[in-house]
Amino acid sequence: MAKINSGMPSTNTNNNTRSLYTLLQVLTDQIVALNPVAFATDIALTAADGDIVLGTTGAVSNLVITLPVAADSLGAYITVKKVDSPAKSVVVTPDDVAETIDGATTYSLATQYEAVTLYCDGFVWHAVAYIA
Repeated sequence: MAKINSGMPSTNTNNNTRSLYTLLQVLTDQIVALNPVAFATDIALTAADGDIVLGTTGAVSNLVITLPVAADSLGAYITVKKVDSPAKSVVVTPDDVAETIDGATTYSLATQYEAVTLYCDGFVWHAVAYIA
């Protein structure tokens, strides 16, 4: 039976690998502490809604998730994930027309289990991680 090493990588690995492992462990610990919130109807998010949003589109129409105002969200991270399989999309949009997500007015998730993590710099939102 193979032994599974659940601790730090061995001292034979380079510092980059050890640093990456440490970062992943910190991120995993943070995600476990978060409470995912699921929505099946259009929603305008606030800071109280949580950091992880699970979107279910249903078969009828796209689900629109509106981000909090950027000016009030400096340093915020929000992860949105499409959890169902219908052909409709989860569409993420900033609260203000002057705000963008990586320069675009919307960010769409069309495939089941597709996800994006967004970061706010206080002015606009940035996609910092994506899972297809």
